Amino acid sequence: NYEIDSIYNELLEIKEFNNKLKKIRNKAKGIRYFKNFDESEGIRKIFDLLFLIEANRFYSIADEINKCKEDILKLYIALGDINAITAIVSYKIAENLKFVEFVDDDFILEAKGLKHPLLGVEQTSQDFEFSNIDVLITGSNASGKSTFLRNLGINVIFANAFGLTHSNSLKTSFFKVESAIDISDSLEEKMSYFMAETKAIKRMIGDIDVKKLLILDEIFKGTNTIDRIAAAYNTLKYIAKDATVVAATHDIELTELLSEYTNYHFEEQIEEDDIKFDYKLKLGRAESRNAIAILNLMGYPNEIIEGSYKLAKDLEDKKSI
Repeated sequence: NYEIDSIYNELLEIKEFNNKLKKIRNKAKGIRYFKNFDESEGIRKIFDLLFLIEANRFYSIADEINKCKEDILKLYIALGDINAITAIVSYKIAENLKFVEFVDDDFILEAKGLKHPLLGVEQTSQDFEFSNIDVLITGSNASGKSTFLRNLGINVIFANAFGLTHSNSLKTSFFKVESAIDISDSLEEKMSYFMAETKAIKRMIGDIDVKKLLILDEIFKGTNTIDRIAAAYNTLKYIAKDATVVAATHDIELTELLSEYTNYHFEEQIEEDDIKFDYKLKLGRAESRNAIAILNLMGYPNEIIEGSYKLAKDLEDKKSI
């Protein structure tokens, strides 16, 4: 049973507006629409033209509508509110959504069975407790990092708007959500990828008297490795002072540098010349990489694959990166 008290109030308003607008409805009933034009209708039409009967009736109705303009607008708003509430309730029933548990405490964010609204019933749901921590997510290509970040942002925004969640449970503070995901360059604005990214992240920096959830995907990936790690480290450390931060990165070095962050990861299994993902968020940092393995599965020449593995090992041994 879904009891929505506001609908009762809206229905009372609609009934009141209907009574006020009764004169318009009565006048409108007198307007004739000619579907079949016969002799009698032709005579009536001649009288209408001679004495401007329909024109006078039209202007009379227009005058009445202008007098009642505010009530008509309020009627539209009341009907719109009912349609919106009905749509939300219908969606809640159809998708079996749960009510969100909002708390006044700072930086609470916990979920069980969190799902993305567009990925269907076969998707892997996520459980996590990010309360009072900042999170750094690592993992291989295509393992699920970016999808999880989008899932998290969508559900928190949906919770703020409707008090509902695509999960078994969601307990959260009321966050203002800001993100830097899927950044793109712009020829029209003469802005490179890195400039666009720095602009998106800059808006997260500032003193705002609200709780913030900041979501970042592959921070500063548009620049060289040394500058990226240095800038990402200091930026992530700074923005975590007054917000909850959930960031994804390929830079394992950040998991060692950012001791203030809690590490989570996604992983994969390479079996019989295939890569399999479970898309499940796990505690700890990622210990595997799969970029070269993907090149191999895509049929790149052995010279590229073998050379890549050798150079990766040399760089790792020398800790050049």
